[in-house]
Amino acid sequence: MTTATTSPSPALTPPDAATTDGTETDGRAPARRDLADRIVERARVAAARLEAHPFYGRLLAGQVDAEGYAAWLVQLHGYVQHTVRGERGLADAMLARGARGDAAAAAIARHAEVEAGEEDGHDDLLVDDLAGVWLCSRDEARGRLAVAPRAPAVVAWGGLVDGMLARYPEGVVGVALALETIASLHAERIRDALLDRAEIVAIEQAVTFLSAHRGEVERGHAEQGRRRAALLSTPEARSAATFYADAALALFEGIADALAERFAPVGAAAGP
Repeated sequence: MTTATTSPSPALTPPDAATTDGTETDGRAPARRDLADRIVERARVAAARLEAHPFYGRLLAGQVDAEGYAAWLVQLHGYVQHTVRGERGLADAMLARGARGDAAAAAIARHAEVEAGEEDGHDDLLVDDLAGVWLCSRDEARGRLAVAPRAPAVVAWGGLVDGMLARYPEGVVGVALALETIASLHAERIRDALLDRAEIVAIEQAVTFLSAHRGEVERGHAEQGRRRAALLSTPEARSAATFYADAALALFEGIADALAERFAPVGAAAGP
């Protein structure tokens, strides 16, 4: 099991640093940094929708019971288990290009390896948290997790990652930046609300994943993600990053929608 640290990441310097400040130069296309700005903007819009969402809004306020919180952790595990293989798949693809002299690809590969190392073990944190919520052993939590219901968005996510790594591995850059932005805004807030309300038995033993994604850590990851996005130079790579960032945000909202259907308050409509 690992804990999150702010490990030094390899330098990520765009090939033409003068064109990454969000401006246009000499009539050329808009700066590459705009890709990161666009993804972050979309993530912030999605975060605002989530804050108004029937289930997710209650989660942010710490107003979910043990069953609802456990169901959310199950969904997180369903996509987090693909995070490390996504980063390693990106690293492998970029290493191959780096070997052919592509310096930007080599830099992305180095960063992806660091990201994979930092994310390794986070699925185990979720198992530990589920054991805490369910008041059971780690082995029992794994057994219950294996048969727990998954949201349709989570079920579809694994196949989407397969296609992304096979055809457009740069999409991982967009996925990471989008979800790191959401985490930087919400993970610590959810943890603090759950601890403050303390309505779930032994909740202090069930927030290790949220603590590992506290705002300070995720803001650092998102800043590295911005630099990584600036290294994507081809229209195909940049559009892949945008598309898969949108898909990741849809995944997160799809999880909230599915849980709203399951845990709507009595007499309330489930949908947003």
